Amino acid sequence: MIINRKTALGGASYPFLERLNQPWMIHSWDIADEQVEHYNAPIALRWVNGSSVNDLYIEDMESDTFLKSTALDPQMNKGGFVLSKRISRLMRPYFMYGFFEGAEISVQYLDQDAREEKIWDGAGQVRRSVLLRVLEQLPDLSANKRAELEHELRHTKRIEFTMMGKGDWSASNRYGQDKGHAVVFEDHELDADFVLPRDTKGEIKLNDGSILIGLYAVHHADTMRLDIQSLINLWGFFQHQELVQWLHEEGQLFLASVQNGDVARAMRRIDQTDIGENDEALEAIKNWHIREYLASGGDPTWFGSIVKGLINQHLKRINYSSLGRLRLPVPGGRYYVMTDEVGKKSIPKGHIQLDRGSSTAWVNADDWVSYQADVWGGADQDDALWIFPFTDYDGSQQMLTWRSPNQLGEYVVLRPTEDSHIPEWESLNQSSIFPLADSRNLPARIDTIDVKYLNLVDPDTAGGLGEWLESYSVEGMDFTIARAIQNKGTLGAYCNALILARALYNKLPAHPPAPLEDVIDGSVKTGTDLTAVKAWCYQASQAIVAQGKAIPARLQDRLSEKREKGHVPLIPLTSRDHWFDQLIAAIEQHIRFIENERDQLMRDCMPPIAVFNVAYQSQAILKAGAGFNQAYTTCLPWTSSKQHVNRGLPIEEILKRARERSMTYLDRSSEGDERTAREILLAAVAHYYSHPEHTGKDEAVWQLGAEAIDGTRLNGIAQMMLQALREVDVLSELTQLENGHIVRYPGARQMTRLHRPIKIVGVWFNYWRFTAQQRGLVVPERMQEVADDDHRWAKAQVKALANTQFKDMTLIIRHEQGRAISYTQQGHIFGYIAKEHTHDVPETITLRYSRFRDGNYLSVYS
Repeated sequence: MIINRKTALGGASYPFLERLNQPWMIHSWDIADEQVEHYNAPIALRWVNGSSVNDLYIEDMESDTFLKSTALDPQMNKGGFVLSKRISRLMRPYFMYGFFEGAEISVQYLDQDAREEKIWDGAGQVRRSVLLRVLEQLPDLSANKRAELEHELRHTKRIEFTMMGKGDWSASNRYGQDKGHAVVFEDHELDADFVLPRDTKGEIKLNDGSILIGLYAVHHADTMRLDIQSLINLWGFFQHQELVQWLHEEGQLFLASVQNGDVARAMRRIDQTDIGENDEALEAIKNWHIREYLASGGDPTWFGSIVKGLINQHLKRINYSSLGRLRLPVPGGRYYVMTDEVGKKSIPKGHIQLDRGSSTAWVNADDWVSYQADVWGGADQDDALWIFPFTDYDGSQQMLTWRSPNQLGEYVVLRPTEDSHIPEWESLNQSSIFPLADSRNLPARIDTIDVKYLNLVDPDTAGGLGEWLESYSVEGMDFTIARAIQNKGTLGAYCNALILARALYNKLPAHPPAPLEDVIDGSVKTGTDLTAVKAWCYQASQAIVAQGKAIPARLQDRLSEKREKGHVPLIPLTSRDHWFDQLIAAIEQHIRFIENERDQLMRDCMPPIAVFNVAYQSQAILKAGAGFNQAYTTCLPWTSSKQHVNRGLPIEEILKRARERSMTYLDRSSEGDERTAREILLAAVAHYYSHPEHTGKDEAVWQLGAEAIDGTRLNGIAQMMLQALREVDVLSELTQLENGHIVRYPGARQMTRLHRPIKIVGVWFNYWRFTAQQRGLVVPERMQEVADDDHRWAKAQVKALANTQFKDMTLIIRHEQGRAISYTQQGHIFGYIAKEHTHDVPETITLRYSRFRDGNYLSVYS
């Protein structure tokens, strides 16, 4: 992957690279990729992040020159893994950052005993004025974005921060890196801009006297999706019936939101962040075209792609394309933990307070010290917890809390304080809190059992990663890369081994190699040698298969295999009645139901009449719209049974070619005129929906732009379509408020409801019969009795009248001898409803627009 100054970052930037103001490029490559192509240029900086290596290139700049130019001073005294973690904190895009003179920022470093060090691990305090001073330094912000950020920074009570260049003034940590989550206080409440523990990281320094402060907003979520590891570890507490019921309730909520146009409840499931009670940031709205469409008053049932995109969010939330890694919707939320002493609060022991204003789960400091950090997998106070509120067997209200990833038994049950927020579970007909559950069905907590670990992770093996080097060098990272290659895949293999042990034997392995936390740290933090853990995982998998233990099909890919040439793995037995098999079967049935309901809703979609008004104003525009549809579909190999030039290509490449071909056609047909291009898009929709056999697959006009580095999409045809709909008053403009937010999801605008097109046959024949009667000529009984000249004349007439005199004509439908016949209000036969539409047409219809084909009409009606 390549990132450079032209890469779309959504408004974010790399602080030190922007400070240099020179062309740059970051090449990120996988450590296991033997075919990776390296650039023949000096590397300014290299660091490892998980299984990826990042190489920074700056034109004609060696590493020494780059470090001197930026005043960054990386140290190898703790090895390349630890250093890479510090560099990764700096070399990531920030939306909010600023450089200050050293004297501009004051820091109070706390002298702490062992208890206080644990309480403040990963935590800090900050004055609000610091946040606003960072905002003042941000250049090139749009007015909307600045208003949004200012509103957030004036009201947030918790922020993620990175500070470079301060330090606690000891010889090793001076000018180092402080990081974590800080509670935000008003200026008069603190004695310094920052109040922090003495935990400055000295592995990288900023030596020019300046201070970098980078900020990230912290947001909680009042929705939760249960990951498979948590599901299996907590199985028994979470029951089959309730899980399937919650899944079905969410699916029904999404379906109903499409059918009745009330999408707010469904969108609350999709929007993981909670920006405001009744409003949402404009930038967040515009990050997804469907969100913007709905917020602008669009009805989901106007366009099939909107229906599909909205309902597919429910399917994506459960990871339906890979059910072996499913995620199930359950009541609850996600909050960031913090001890009460850091927040100057008082939480009773054994309790927890969910605070929406700070996105924080406040816990008692003594609880934290005594056990909670350990049973949450060694969590720091910049970590998030999953929260499941429930009513226990004795009627008490409790909250099950855990961290992900987790080991069996890593959880805490706490009581909510009286003033705690409680996430609601919203179903179709009601909202509820504290569903019933039984804490007696939870597994034994990790601190109550004696786990006999083999202690295969030796902390002394964290060495040998370049610590002896006197200074940083790109080549010095080779030791780190070698260890990363050696450890690659071990963490995943160990998590899989723990999942299989719990799923198959209902317990931890008899002798695990090490606590999960140690393997996580070795993989991403310390670089300890995990070779023995990897070998243990393979042996454990082999033992399961050798025992003849039947394994659910969706879990078999979690068995560890040797990647050696010629190795033939053992074939496991497949279970049929394991609880996981039963759960997967229920989920697959739910998916089929949702897909069938979704596809039917798509077939029933019809755009509002304003779209047809534009399309049918000009045959040239309508023809161009039809051509646009064809330009798109000809790129799709699945639309034709013939051999196709794009068949066999990855789906991403096929859609890229379709997008490029569509844009080329649009530019050529509109001759570069943007308004004409938008009219062609409306015509493309009208042409498509004029076919009675349409399936709602109108994705040609909803194509997104290229993918940005953060996973979002750049503006594309979809954004042009949104503007086209605004120009014909189908969508509203988004109303900007002073705080940078807009009213969220006001509900679909009310417009005349159009119906799926019907085919009316024999229109020319009945028009000639009427004409012959008016002229006193013989009225024919059969089409064959009409002379060729009269035949051609009648067809030409009804073609000309289709969208002029006949437009908005009301017809009466009568069922006679098994046929549906349309009559004018004067009692004359207009035409015969095609047999396939006989039972779908209402008693009275008003023709809106008709396409003429061989004397018959394909008519859109209301």
